Amino acid sequence: QVPHHLAALGSLRRLLLSYNRISSLAGLLQSHGGPLEALEAYGNQISLLREAEYLRGLPRLGSLVLFRHGATNPVCGEPGYRARLVSLLPQLRTLDGVATTASRITPAGAPTLPPPQPSLSPPPTTTASSSIDHHHQPPPPLPP
Repeated sequence: QVPHHLAALGSLRRLLLSYNRISSLAGLLQSHGGPLEALEAYGNQISLLREAEYLRGLPRLGSLVLFRHGATNPVCGEPGYRARLVSLLPQLRTLDGVATTASRITPAGAPTLPPPQPSLSPPPTTTASSSIDHHHQPPPPLPP
């Protein structure tokens, strides 16, 4: 379990907890509202997605690593792991070293495309008198 005395570290911005047999993130409740920006906890025994609830009170948490270089947590194998964490922690910029903001992830797990950018050219106009040329010839081939 995460040590409960983290509240005494009021300026803690990065917390490295990898390979410590941690199964719960409940000790991070003490750090809620604090400046923690990055948490690395890969290679532990975190097995429940609900453990991420303990991270909701960390508004500056932009980077979370629960899987790196083959070192993982059982929770990383859960269906929808990435989509559910990104949904639960919308402040994350990276999850397991991969950007979360380039394309948002739907709850079903399928990435969505970013909204289309406005075109700089005006939309094409049509007139009532336009005609269609059904006898259009392809352009001649280019000389060699």
